[in-house]
Amino acid sequence: MCIRDRYQSLMALVDMISKGVGPSVTYTVVDPILKVLEEVLPSTPNGATSRNNYSASLNKYHNDLLEKLEEVATKCKDNRTPLAMRTFRTRPLRQFEPLLVAQENEEMHERKMMKRMHRDERKHLVRNVQAEASVDRRAREKEHDAIDKRREGKYNELITDLQKQQHIMKTVDSLMVKARSKK
Repeated sequence: MCIRDRYQSLMALVDMISKGVGPSVTYTVVDPILKVLEEVLPSTPNGATSRNNYSASLNKYHNDLLEKLEEVATKCKDNRTPLAMRTFRTRPLRQFEPLLVAQENEEMHERKMMKRMHRDERKHLVRNVQAEASVDRRAREKEHDAIDKRREGKYNELITDLQKQQHIMKTVDSLMVKARSKK
C-alpha cells in the first residue's frame, strides 16, 4: 500500500467521523493524529510544504487531510463537556424531637397495635368459622351416607324377596308342567 492510498483511507475515515457516520471521537483522539501529521510534513503559511521532495499530489492529500482534521478537532473542542464532580444530597442535622412528637408516636404505635390485634382476631374468627363449617359438612355427609346405606339395604332386601318369589313361581310352574305332562 502506497502513501497516497494511506492518505486516502485516512481522509475517508476523517470524512466519516466529521459526518457522524463513523465512531464517535473526542478531541484527545484527534489531537495526537494532527500533531503527528504536522511533524511528518510541516506546512508553511501559504500552504506549500517546507520539504519539496514530495510530489504535489501528495502535498495536496496531506494539506486536505490536515484541514479536515483541524475542522474535526475544532468541532470536538466546541462540543466537549468538562468532567463534573459527583454531587451528594445534603443530609439534615439530627434534632431532638419535642415531647409532643413523642406522644404522637405513642398514639400512632397504639393505633397500629389495635389494628394488628383487630386483624389477628378477624383471622382467628375466620379460621373458627371455616373449621365449624367443615365439621358441619362432615356431619351432613355422614347422615347422607347413613341414609344411602339404609336405602340401599332396603333396595337389596326387596330385590332378594322378588328373586325368591320369582324362584318359587318358576318351581311351581315347572311342577305344574310336569304334573300335566304325566296325565
